[in-house]
Order: sequence, then structure tokens, then C-alpha cells
Amino acid sequence: MGREVVREQSSNPGKREFLVDSADICDVLEENTGTHRLLGISLDIDEIDELHIHESAFRKMRNLRFLKIFTNTYMFEKKAKLHLPDSFDYLPPKLKLLWWDGCPMKSMPSDFCPEKLVKLTMKNSKLKKLWEGSRKLTCLKEVNLWGSENLRAIPDLSRAINLEKIYLGFRLSWVQRPSPIRKFNNLKNIGMLECDNLETRQTSINLESPKRLNLRESSLLCLENVANFCMENFKIEKLWEGMQPLIRMGTTLPASLTVLFLSDITDMVELPFSIQNLNKLTDLRITRCINLQTLPNGINLESLQRLNLNGCSRLRTFPDISRNISSLYLEETAIEEVPWWVEHFSKLKYLVMQRCSKLQFVYLNLSKMKHLELVNFSHCGALTGAEWNGYPSGLEIEAETTDTELLAPQPQVASSSLPDDYVSKVHFSFVDCFNLDLEALLQQISFEKLIVSGDKVPLYFTHQTTGNSLAISLLKTRFLQPFLKFRAGAVFVFSSLSKFGANGVWINVHCRFKGRLGNNYFDSTYQKEYFSVNQKGSHLFIFDCHIPVNSQNDLLSDEVDVQFHFSCDASCKMKGWGIRLSENCSSPENRLGNPNTLPLVCESIVLKEGEQGEETERSSR
Repeated sequence: MGREVVREQSSNPGKREFLVDSADICDVLEENTGTHRLLGISLDIDEIDELHIHESAFRKMRNLRFLKIFTNTYMFEKKAKLHLPDSFDYLPPKLKLLWWDGCPMKSMPSDFCPEKLVKLTMKNSKLKKLWEGSRKLTCLKEVNLWGSENLRAIPDLSRAINLEKIYLGFRLSWVQRPSPIRKFNNLKNIGMLECDNLETRQTSINLESPKRLNLRESSLLCLENVANFCMENFKIEKLWEGMQPLIRMGTTLPASLTVLFLSDITDMVELPFSIQNLNKLTDLRITRCINLQTLPNGINLESLQRLNLNGCSRLRTFPDISRNISSLYLEETAIEEVPWWVEHFSKLKYLVMQRCSKLQFVYLNLSKMKHLELVNFSHCGALTGAEWNGYPSGLEIEAETTDTELLAPQPQVASSSLPDDYVSKVHFSFVDCFNLDLEALLQQISFEKLIVSGDKVPLYFTHQTTGNSLAISLLKTRFLQPFLKFRAGAVFVFSSLSKFGANGVWINVHCRFKGRLGNNYFDSTYQKEYFSVNQKGSHLFIFDCHIPVNSQNDLLSDEVDVQFHFSCDASCKMKGWGIRLSENCSSPENRLGNPNTLPLVCESIVLKEGEQGEETERSSR
């Protein structure tokens, strides 16, 4: 509708207020037919083949407020589509938005007036510099020069007192004294990525309210006597010459900081204790810092919700810097044990420790970690055992930590098992953990879903088939529980990977309850379960089912027919499946988790092998 209204203003595109049609814009810029009526231009470069802009294309557009020439692709991966003559030297003076992806100019026009700019975006440009001298830039809020590899200096921004965001990165070679970044009370985001020769000797950089700073892989950065600073995703070999860089950094980081990313810092060996001052920090990511070995103990960052230490391959100790973490990522670290006191992470939802080659033992008190949803220990080949009550047997708990103030009074013996009415929502993954005792794991742990490596259904599942259904005899009694509960396991073999990089399977369980004569039956279906793995081969998917039974409790069922249906997004085959009933028929010793109990039913069971019609005797207790 808006485009049609603008089109009706004039048959001549240059006399309209706004241009968004790529063909019209190309005509105006090539033929130099723009006028003072034009207020805004928005050109999607992806819609054109080639554009040769006239040297005076913008001279008649003295009222132009918005100029956006953009692409949704990475400009450095594509051949330039826009071409400017060497004589091009003019941009309108009233621009509030100047967005020009892949701008071919090497410098801004000599008489360019940036005073009215609110947002300047020149990503992947050919610019070597912008403008000279100090300008009044009180309107400027955002500068984005990402990917401008030829940039050697940025202008003096000391008068851009309302600047909120500045992105200067990606393969930048910037050598400049003094620093263009001085005192910005409103600055919240700074980004500098792979700035190979970045160097500044400004002695006073005061950032009072930054929330994010991105300085990834920016080497040779020298900052002396910095008052306030904030860093995210950077690689620095020299921060303060002759000083412990991160110790100094920790004392100067602003207390308002909420997000801190550090990556690929080869000189980082430890995180300074002074990080405890960042009480508003919610997201801390220290990734691929291969020499990081220890974190401070005895501090509690109360606001911290997400901690990511992936790729810190020499980190040996489990982090204890906050008890309020909800997401904890420790992939490819040298941690050997998940300690018992992780139970104090009462808000923890996600614990991911894939490819931790030295991880040997895990303590997780599932009854206390009530918010836990995902636990992934896949590809931890040294993992041999786990304790799901949380405490190491026969050890003095207090001896494991000096942080006694944070510990609740501890019992003399291991905690009791999970409550009878406990329903786990945890998804576990132990892919390629071949030294872990699967039988013990299944007997001890409560979960919603579990993924392990395996090419056959374990004997733990007392009723098995290679077909599509199992017919199981039930007690000749009314159902007094709202659900029929059992644990199911199925082996799937993936011969190839999905084009999305992960193999996924949907499993649907359907039950038909009926009498021996086939009458008085009703159907009940369990919600679909989804499993995914990112490698080929055989995998065992296990999950607990709670099948709703007749709500009227007026059905006397003799038999249940359990059917498995599955669909997958990759080439796969179901090799076999089985179930283990967990209905409480008489006494607590019959419940799931008792290693002396096999089939959890109270009378003879006849197992029919799905489509094959073969019968086997029940397993006897």
C-alpha cells in the first residue's frame, strides 16, 4: 500500500519522496535524475546485477534524510556490484541514516557533514578513513564499520556524547594515537574482531555504562592506565605491558557490565578474583582460552545465569563462581569430576560437558536439582561412574571445600532415594561413554529421556521385540492409578547424516487396553518423543512413558497391546525395542529401581513377539 501511494506522487521516480524499487533507484542514480523532493532511498543490492552511480547522483538530493544500500549476504564473498567514478565527491548534508554495505569509496567526500547522523553503517566497505578533525556529533548513536579491512583510522568521536554502539572489527588493521574512544556515558556495545595491529596509547578511556564489548582476536592491544573498560570475545597478547593483564582488567571493568565474552586469549592462565565485583553480570563466556587452568573460589556472582567455558582445554576445576547459574557449558575441558556440591546450583537447567576426555565421575543429586532439564556427557570416554544421590560414599564432605559458609548442613550418610511421586524431566545423553555401566545407570537414574550408544536392546527391558507391537497380560484388577507407567528403549541405526547435520527420530507409543475376548477396549496414546544425534551408527533411545488409562475406572482390562511408530529425517532403521513395566502392583520392592526386580508385574505375563506370533515365558522374580 505504501509503495503504491509513493508511486502516485509522480511518474518520475526522482520526484518522489521515497524510493524502494530497485529498478527505479538504479535509474535515478545512473541517470542523475534525483530532486530535492527525495527524502529516503532503500536499495537491496541482492536485487540488482550492476550499478554505475553517476558522479553527481546525490547533488540534487539536498534534503535526503535516509540512504540505505544494503545486502543480506557477506559482501567480501561476492563481486562488487556498485561502481563509483573517481570524481565522486558528494553526499547530502542532512543525512540521518547512512547505511552503505560494501561502499566502494576509499574516503568520505571532502565536504561531508556528519553532524546530523544518527546511525552510520558502512560494513565491508573499502574505506581507509572517514572524516578529518573533531566534529559535533551529538546526534550520533551507532557506528558500524564491521568488515572494513582497509580502515586505518576512525575519526575523533570525542564529541559523540550520545554514542551507544560502536563496531569496528573484522580483520581491521588499526594503528592510532590518541584513542578515538574516550568518555561515552551512554556506550553499551563495543565490537572489535580480529584487529591484527590494534594499538592505542590513550591514557584515559572512561566507559561508564557499557553492557557489551567485543574484542575477539584483536592482538597487540596496548592500553595504559585505563580507568574503566569492558571486553568481549577478544584475543590479546599485550594488554598492559609489564603487568598482569587480566588482574588489571578485573579491577577496571565497570560494575554495570551484564555480558562479558573472552575468547582465544592464549596468555590467560587464571581468572582474577576481582571478577567478583561484577554483580550485574548475567552472561560470562570464556571460550577457547587453552591455557586457562583455574577459576577463583568462594565468590558468588548473584546475577550470573549463563557460564560458558567451552574449549578451555586445561581447565581442571569445576567452576564455583555462582550458585544461580541456569546454563553451564564445559565442553572440551580437563575437568575430572562433577563434584557433589553442584546440588547447590538449584536453578541449573542445562549442564553440557561433551568431549571432556578426563571426566571420570559424576555426582548429581537429582532430587535437589529440580529445574534440571538437559545433561550431556557424550564423548566422555573416561567416564566410568556416577552417583545420582549426589554424595561421594565414605568421604567427609566438608573436606572437599573450604567454602563452608555456602554449604548446608550435611548428613552423615548418602541422601535418600528419590520420592515415590517424583517425575523427572531430565534429558540425558551418554553417547560414546563406553566405560559407563549402562545396567547400573538404568537401575539408579530417573529421567525423561536418555541417549546412549548401543547396537542391541539391553536385557534390562524384560519385554522385547523386533516387530511393531507387544501384547502383555495385565493383572485382573481395576486400574487405581491414572497412568500405566513403563520404560521403553529402542535401537536405531543411522547409515548417513541428515543434511541438517543431525539425525532425528520421532517415536509415538500407542496402547490398546482390552479384555481377553477382545471386548471392552479403549485406546490411549503417549505424546511423541523426539531424539536427535549428530553422528552415524547405532544408538539406544530410552524414555519413560505415562499412558493415560480410563478416567472412569470402570474398565477391567486383561491385556495391553503396545505399539511403536516412528518417523525420521534421515536414512535409519529400527533394529528392535522393548519395555519394562513400572506399575506398582503390590509393595515398594516391586517398583522400578529395585535391582532385584525384573518384570514389574504381579502375575504371569505372556509376551507375544509382535508380528511373528512367537510366545516366550515371562521372566520370574
